[in-house]
Amino acid sequence: MISYLANKTTNTPLGSLSLEDLHNQLIDPTEEPFSKSKEIVARLRSTNDKALKKRLKGTLPVIVPGAEIRTKDKYAPLQYKVKQYSGFVQVDIDPNDNPNLSNAVMLRDWLAANIPYMALVAVSASGNGVWGLIQIEFPEKFQSYAGPISSYFENAGITIDKTKSKNPLELRFFAPDPGAILIPDHQLFPLNPETKVLIPKCEKKILPVTNNSIFRSQNSIEEQCVEWVRSRVGYSLVEGQKHNFIFWLCYALYKNGLNESEIESYIYTLTPKSQIRSNCIKGGIKHARLNGN
Repeated sequence: MISYLANKTTNTPLGSLSLEDLHNQLIDPTEEPFSKSKEIVARLRSTNDKALKKRLKGTLPVIVPGAEIRTKDKYAPLQYKVKQYSGFVQVDIDPNDNPNLSNAVMLRDWLAANIPYMALVAVSASGNGVWGLIQIEFPEKFQSYAGPISSYFENAGITIDKTKSKNPLELRFFAPDPGAILIPDHQLFPLNPETKVLIPKCEKKILPVTNNSIFRSQNSIEEQCVEWVRSRVGYSLVEGQKHNFIFWLCYALYKNGLNESEIESYIYTLTPKSQIRSNCIKGGIKHARLNGN
């Protein structure tokens, strides 16, 4: 469970959220104190006044991704503060550390499709960065994961804010994101600095499919989309690439006029439904809707 507070200055949590509850509130913040965040974030993103941005951010509700807590009072001993560790480590990806980060939505979707340890990923309060939760194998060894997680992302071409993965009591400003992605079948991050990371670099260019403009053959739209994913994006329907292949195939199919039911029906002719990760199809379609340029 993940504790939440009214704002960063309060010490006593208002309650706790499951990962699924947090995801639901990110998509549609209907419950207090989250419901007020829509208006605050809209104002925050519409101004260039740094002082005002800071003041607005300070009024947002906050969550404690790393733990369910009794209090965050700095004078309380750690063993009293922490009721139980949540099992999650937050990662924060900021443009200041990643100059090539120009599209937070696209990076969010890329993380969901390519990082098997991501449990949840969303756009930050500024609208320019991305944050996510990774579930770790041994929650009680929270601080031992900072180095391995940082190295893992460096290997993927991403620099994370290293301060966010060291302290289980680190706060996270709550900011609504209708496109926030929950990955129910994520993997646990192993406590193993030697873990080999075989994932594509984040700076890989993804060429868009729009209005059938790249298609000139007599093959069906479905066949042409399959070929586009294989030749232009670089994935095939083989073990180790299946999730990414289906994600980008659904993206291409949707951008070329197929609806959700038609896409699902076609995907199930390629591979059994039981062998498809739950967010592949929906994730690809959502990416096409939100970032289809």
